[in-house]
Amino acid sequence: MKSFRPAPSKPIYFDFKIFYSPRLDIRRLHYILSFVLILVPSLAGAAQVSLSWKASTGPNIAGYKMHYGNYKGQYQYTVNVGKSTSCTISGLTVGNTYYFAATAYDTKQVESDYSNEVSYKILNNNNSIFADVSPGYWAEDSIYAIFSEKITQGCSQNPLKYCPEETVTRDQMAVFLERSIHGSNFAPPPATGIFKDVPASYWAAKWIEELYDDDITTGCGQSPLRYCPQEFVTRASMAIFLLRAKHGSNYNPPPAKGIFADVPASYWAAKWIEQLYEEGVTKGCNKSPLKYCPDNFVTRAAMAVFLSRAFGL
Repeated sequence: MKSFRPAPSKPIYFDFKIFYSPRLDIRRLHYILSFVLILVPSLAGAAQVSLSWKASTGPNIAGYKMHYGNYKGQYQYTVNVGKSTSCTISGLTVGNTYYFAATAYDTKQVESDYSNEVSYKILNNNNSIFADVSPGYWAEDSIYAIFSEKITQGCSQNPLKYCPEETVTRDQMAVFLERSIHGSNFAPPPATGIFKDVPASYWAAKWIEELYDDDITTGCGQSPLRYCPQEFVTRASMAIFLLRAKHGSNYNPPPAKGIFADVPASYWAAKWIEQLYEEGVTKGCNKSPLKYCPDNFVTRAAMAVFLSRAFGL
């Protein structure tokens, strides 16, 4: 909520030129102030935003303050920029959206109301963190959400890519899920080689075994115990993995009703698929008629969407 300020003894007039920049949401309020936002990201995952505006022609203007925060109309931080008509806010997090508004104050420190608000999502100079995720891509927000939470580091580093159309394998899924469950700083204990087809030296062995210890998976074969790490993950299987990861290994969804045209109530994963829909984690693969496409493989883009919705990222 905006804090109360007494009305200025004399009106403070803002005389700013409107600037337009892509992805900005510019609205005029009582005092009109407009920004040009320029993003300068850092390789460390933090970023800075530069804001500039035309100087006010009102009398006795002593300076300006920039207010910003993570929620619309609520500003946790304030920077007094003095008489400068520009400022740079640093230490911002890539993937987050920030909201900015300014005030002017006179020589008696009487402060104006907030200006119009400008919002901006922290990406990079090209409005894209990943070289292969173009602005407006259907899963863009979810991909950046799991990147911001350090659930993924992408599929290559130079250039940074996400490979959104590649299919997710069961070993990759183990890493995605365990980081979503326990947080990005979680480090599973060393693997012991409990799966016949996943030696302890395998790159994802400790993540796979942790998924097993968390009772999220029982493997793909029991005698001998196998995990099938290179097999692709289907949308049917993903429903079970996600709900167990979210609600715990003992979770049992209610009986299926047959709401999907391609998933009869008797289908082996029907109740899991329908519960995933009820919780808003999936909208299906087709609306009319409503379908889920249970045997389709999960892409990395779809995985990002599943995770961001399931875990509220």
